[in-house]
Amino acid sequence: MNIEAIKIPMAYDRYQVPMSLRSISIFIQEEIKRLSDLTGLPGDKLPVKFDVKKKPYIACFVYQVDPYGNGLPIEFHFDLPNLSGISPRQLNDIIRHEFAHYVRLMRYGPHSKGNDHDELWQQICRSFGCPPSPYHTPHRTKMIHYN
Repeated sequence: MNIEAIKIPMAYDRYQVPMSLRSISIFIQEEIKRLSDLTGLPGDKLPVKFDVKKKPYIACFVYQVDPYGNGLPIEFHFDLPNLSGISPRQLNDIIRHEFAHYVRLMRYGPHSKGNDHDELWQQICRSFGCPPSPYHTPHRTKMIHYN
């Protein structure tokens, strides 16, 4: 796969146009910056990383828990092969979905195991105008928690 140009449809068009990795990265970082400004949290300081090998999820928010039970955010992660074929609106929903995980962690601490899409997370998603669903059609998102 050529990571320099993947195809993402513009708006709701059936036609796809190539977008460079740099364009996609800027698109994602601008939305994260907007959400950071909106929430007052420094999510825009976290790295945004991309995978070129297809994963079973389209995006994830990575964090770890320190020995004292504090959640430490690490990065936002996007899978380039799974980004191909989604609309900018879908991509915005995916970014907001992952940023809601970040806000959930920063404001309320780590969630209980297996409860990463709890009511608090759903409320945050709704506040961003994002459907509070653990799944993005046709792809799944994931939150990675390292101990």
